[in-house]
Amino acid sequence: MRAFHVLEKDLSITGYRALEASAGTGKTFSIQHVALRLILEEKIPLEEILLVTFTKASTRELKSRVRANIEEVLSHLRKGKSLYPYVGNCEKKEAIHRLEKALFTFDEASIYTIHGFCHHILKEHAFISGLCLEQKLVEEQELILLQ
Repeated sequence: MRAFHVLEKDLSITGYRALEASAGTGKTFSIQHVALRLILEEKIPLEEILLVTFTKASTRELKSRVRANIEEVLSHLRKGKSLYPYVGNCEKKEAIHRLEKALFTFDEASIYTIHGFCHHILKEHAFISGLCLEQKLVEEQELILLQ
């Protein structure tokens, strides 16, 4: 298995990847940089990128870190600096525009837990799925089981 160094300037981020790692080894770091590279290098708007993680806490952290990373790289670009090696792969003016747009549309970013994403899709496609429109995500099942 080949090592995945997300900050490598010549790393291709397209295609399929499986990132396996123990807690605290940099999965969130890698994901936030893959998202940034997709915005900058592949010219994919943030609102068209799906980021999925396991828990609500990790989703909140991922949202916070993706936004902070965009803001930090944008701030450095405005000062004429390249914070990470891969940022040099992009034309500065276009990179600034893409990052500003990502911040402007950040509330539309698709950053979910697995069950949150499934709920979102079922709700968005309620007619196609044949489910009722008033779906409610139940995380604590004890009350339902007692009833």
